[in-house]
Amino acid sequence: MLLCESRRPPAPLPCTGHEGDVFALLSNAAEENRRCPSDAEIAALLGCGEEAAGGIVAALQCAGRVRLRWYGNRRVAVIIATGKSTALP
Repeated sequence: MLLCESRRPPAPLPCTGHEGDVFALLSNAAEENRRCPSDAEIAALLGCGEEAAGGIVAALQCAGRVRLRWYGNRRVAVIIATGKSTALP
């Protein structure tokens, strides 16, 4: 279930404030046709946990800034504003 589908507000994320950083990371990956970074890769860059990193990606999806497509356990992020997407896994 996505955070935006939940009826109760999500718990505060330790990485709150990094939404712009994660969006830039996904946008750059899409622009350069690189694969979408995993939650673990995002967490390592931000210095937070994987669950928090995944929560930020989910929040970007709920906000309509990205659309995610899943291929097994890997994702492709489509940047709504540009229509560009990260590389297929």
